Amino acid sequence: MVGELADHAVAFSRGALPGAVTVVPRLPAAGEGGWRGTAAALPAGSWRNLLDGGEHQGGTVAVEDLLGGFPVALLERMDA
Repeated sequence: MVGELADHAVAFSRGALPGAVTVVPRLPAAGEGGWRGTAAALPAGSWRNLLDGGEHQGGTVAVEDLLGGFPVALLERMDA
């Protein structure tokens, strides 16, 4: 995580070539007033959020784009 509220969220994956990435807020207050430029670094590739259908490319992605209207994001690699 990078940005002003980087310590308010956690992103994790498993394995050398992850097939899934999870992003969760760590502190509920982080969402008040937005994520203020906080972003997660996704591994290279194409990713789909299984909760809202959003698609993202690997690299730095804004947390507010990943979470959308849900309290967590579960991303599945689309190009595995």
